[in-house]
Amino acid sequence: MELLNLKTLSKTIAITKIKQSSKIVIRDVDEISKNNFVAYADDKSESYDVALEIDENDNVIDDDCDCEIKGLCTHRIAFMIYLLTRKSTTKSVRAKKQSPTEILVNNLETNALKIWINDLLKKNKDIELLFVNKFTINTLEYTKPIVKNLIQNSIKSIIKTRKNIETNELKKVVDLLEVTLKPVFEFCLNELTNLAKFEIILFTFEELMEFDNKIYSSSIKVTRFIEKLSKQVIDSFSNQNDDLKWQKITDLHFELILNDKLNILTICNFKHIKLLYNSTLNNEFRKKYFAEKTKNFALGLHTQKLKFDSGVSYFILNVMYDNDLFEQNYNVFQAYKYENEYNLSLIDKLITIKKIKEAEEMALSQNANNYYIDYNLPYWQRLKSIYINQNHNIKLANILIETVPIEMNFDDYLLVKKEMPENEFKQYRSNLLGRVKRTFHANKNAPIFYFQLLAQENNYKKMLDTISEYTDYDLVYEYKTELYNLDKNLFLKQMALIQSNDYFRTKEYNSEYRDKLINWIIDNYDNNNIQHLLKTYLNRIDSQFLELLATKVNHF
Repeated sequence: MELLNLKTLSKTIAITKIKQSSKIVIRDVDEISKNNFVAYADDKSESYDVALEIDENDNVIDDDCDCEIKGLCTHRIAFMIYLLTRKSTTKSVRAKKQSPTEILVNNLETNALKIWINDLLKKNKDIELLFVNKFTINTLEYTKPIVKNLIQNSIKSIIKTRKNIETNELKKVVDLLEVTLKPVFEFCLNELTNLAKFEIILFTFEELMEFDNKIYSSSIKVTRFIEKLSKQVIDSFSNQNDDLKWQKITDLHFELILNDKLNILTICNFKHIKLLYNSTLNNEFRKKYFAEKTKNFALGLHTQKLKFDSGVSYFILNVMYDNDLFEQNYNVFQAYKYENEYNLSLIDKLITIKKIKEAEEMALSQNANNYYIDYNLPYWQRLKSIYINQNHNIKLANILIETVPIEMNFDDYLLVKKEMPENEFKQYRSNLLGRVKRTFHANKNAPIFYFQLLAQENNYKKMLDTISEYTDYDLVYEYKTELYNLDKNLFLKQMALIQSNDYFRTKEYNSEYRDKLINWIIDNYDNNNIQHLLKTYLNRIDSQFLELLATKVNHF
């Protein structure tokens, strides 16, 4: 599917949708990683989270919106247009026009305004909290209990203790939390290497995540807010020019997040540590330092026989592999039952560093664990590669016995035939033929493999009988001479079945080879014979092939 491009939106999106999107207000845009943007899209009284990821050529490679519309909504289009124009748009400086409300406030007496504000704050706890946060002179030393109280008061001021939260309510909560927590993060980030302050940051993440887990809402606003705070923290760390101070900050992350004392790691803290690593990718010194810390962490886990979940291990595996630390420490990594993506990546890396025995044993053990064949196929494929390189035909044949019915590779089938005892092979072949034929409708390789097998056995009679709507013209064309020589009249009749109107098939047929077959028939059949066959079958079989042949030979 062709990707949308920001520069060609007017050519690929209906003008009515573009006009509708112009009414959407995009605000609070944040680039959470390179070319990965999030924002709020205000649509009348509603506000939605939108996200876009673009590549260096302004192609949209991922997009998301928490509105109810499936597919490309006006909120995403508005965000695309915003991103397209953000670099070239400049705001002209102009005098600010006062609204009637501003004029009224400026003309009020101070005492009257104070009385009205006091009355308003008593009736609206959320506004009261915003007012206090805005105008309190902050000399506070924040602690975990204080932060917990701030978060809980902000939440309760809007939704009380309810668990079912509407999207617009959650937006109010997040907006209030953003104001409430701003001085907290300013306090914590003014001293980046302070252990207690960094603990408060992580504690804040956990409190927000706990709140998100307790409520019932389809919105991802809280998750996005945590990600925004995390990015703010990482940006502060990354902008630290002093490498020694940066090292101390990184040490704090490993002391508080990645340590070998506990085998529990929360999702938000794990995302935070990954974000820290991503921030080092353009700085070789910091990248290597982070990787070395990761290696020591992995060795500590291995020594104490502790094990994180596969997602954490996958991250550690990639960090160490990308920084040339895997080969010397591969033994710290273990397979995870049913975690196929991680296991396959580990096996591939073991093969790359020539640890073939370990890769083989791991693949075999995972095959033994998996119940469904589909999960076993990628392990069999890696074992197949190993045994081919080792010229170990017996082991290879044992693997191919399993893969041939799935991949339908005819060369693999011939090797199985060569290595398997004859009495066992007969039963295997019989089961295989039945299984392959049953998949004609779903697997385009099945008829090809089936015909290859019959041709190898010179069983053209069965091949002729097998021609149907599932055997395309190019396949039949390959064996046309043998089938013609076997029974030319039956061959012509069977050709009519391929594109018969009696069958429903959505896939297009190969018209090029259909025309080649028609011309070949005209060249090889006697015209009287063709006319007789058409007279016999044309009215009995509703076939596009026969109709085209009849037109070609002027049959009336």
